[in-house]
Amino acid sequence: MNKFHFKYLLIAALIAVATLTGCGGGGGGGGVFDPGAVTLTIPTSNQLTVPAAFSSVDGAFPTIGPNVELELANFTNTSEALMVFVNMTGQTQQLTWGAEELPTAASRRGAIIAGRREIDKQGVRSPEHAFHLMLRQQSQRQRRLGPASQQPLRASARSAVAVNDTQSFNLYVSDTQNKPVSAICKHTELLAGTDKKFHIFVDNSVNMAQVAGIVGDIANNWTKIYKKNRDIFGEEPTGVLDNGVDATDFYIVISPQVFTAGYFYTGDLNLTSATSDSNQKKIFFLKLESIASVDDKARAVNVLSATMAHEFQHMIHFWQRGSNSDIWLEEAMSGYAEYINDYKIENGINQSKALQAKLYFDQVSDVQLDAWHLSNDHPDTVNAHYGKVFLFGIWLAQNYGSSGSVVSLLKNKTSDIAAIEAFTGKNFGELYAKFMLALIVNNPAADNGGYGINGLDLAGTYPFINGLESVKLTGPAVANVAATTDSSSSPTIAPRAAVYVRVTGGKGNGLWLTATLPAGTALFQLRK
Repeated sequence: MNKFHFKYLLIAALIAVATLTGCGGGGGGGGVFDPGAVTLTIPTSNQLTVPAAFSSVDGAFPTIGPNVELELANFTNTSEALMVFVNMTGQTQQLTWGAEELPTAASRRGAIIAGRREIDKQGVRSPEHAFHLMLRQQSQRQRRLGPASQQPLRASARSAVAVNDTQSFNLYVSDTQNKPVSAICKHTELLAGTDKKFHIFVDNSVNMAQVAGIVGDIANNWTKIYKKNRDIFGEEPTGVLDNGVDATDFYIVISPQVFTAGYFYTGDLNLTSATSDSNQKKIFFLKLESIASVDDKARAVNVLSATMAHEFQHMIHFWQRGSNSDIWLEEAMSGYAEYINDYKIENGINQSKALQAKLYFDQVSDVQLDAWHLSNDHPDTVNAHYGKVFLFGIWLAQNYGSSGSVVSLLKNKTSDIAAIEAFTGKNFGELYAKFMLALIVNNPAADNGGYGINGLDLAGTYPFINGLESVKLTGPAVANVAATTDSSSSPTIAPRAAVYVRVTGGKGNGLWLTATLPAGTALFQLRK
């Protein structure tokens, strides 16, 4: 539910930049698809076109093992060769690769390049991660409610709300504890073209002078986010639900006591007779960080607004897909919600996602695309998963959405993989391989043929506004070797992950590439 937690990072309630913790969305628990049970179909050369500015040996885009031998002629000091290994199976695999100049191929010296492999990081589950997992598990149990029938219902009343009204809300203040928090209404407004109002409440413990000017900016941003998210993702629950909860109006509660960056809790759409801690409202909570400067205030507006975009997508996702969606896809869509509402890396607003993307690049051979992190994963690994799905969500929508819209994807009630295949008209094996190739080809042009993210250089340096430090993206971790040195390695590769090797510095001789590949792992060779 919430999203990416970095203390001043524009997109969510962000927690400390040191923990970079990802958002925990209110909707989304494990779906019915078991990624470990399936080996994806390796795409053929007819399905994937070699990226612009690259070439490939015939039959090597892709090629399969067990034994692969490729010769690249005239490999000069301006040449670059890439070997991209993708694991299509649901199991960790080990492969072997080698690279050397042809004159020495008959008598390999066997200089070993240490294979880049991230050691699995595990640790004590943080309270915040525990909270996010609880929300997802609750969402799996939560029934998606329909509009009210014509039968009499014991509805929760839609009470009139006015500025300066005080209400009590049930708020999670730790991963296991919630408590009543008193808040005052600072803004109420009718959403244009609807019968829905939205009400912004601020915790009474806040120095209201601190938030002067912020609430108005949040309200203005919410009206734009509301329209954009509905256009891109679909409709949220509305009206009187069939359990009697009135979900017409939106409640947005801002408090420094919010445990995480922000959250949407599906239990709030229940009556208290079903969920005792329910607020019986369509509501989400946002964390307010301390404000001591002009930069703090500007960051707060961006963080709170981006969190609204992220959490609203969770609400829509739950309403559209229910418990069919697995966490990784739902978080991909909430990351995309930040992006599509202009909370981007490239416009200097979303530092948190830049940091998370960088962590994903560091662990690209160990982080599975179509899976979510484990409960005891190290915070760096948790945030790498958030970086992964942020990039994948943007890439998927840019290449297969209708003007960026993913409404049809969310309307699909099948498993994640089946829904993605229906949305794109492509086999998931082809999509997975192409995304992993896009990370290393990294063409940020609009007409990149799917081999990059439009507008985002994955190896660029990005400055950020409001006092935040720049972030240098690195692109996916790659073993860089010289053609003049006989090199080999035997790296492991996680399910639905990739290993990258780059060879440069030739002297005009031929380059000899070899690989021993386990079943279900493919090699894509590229040269430029």
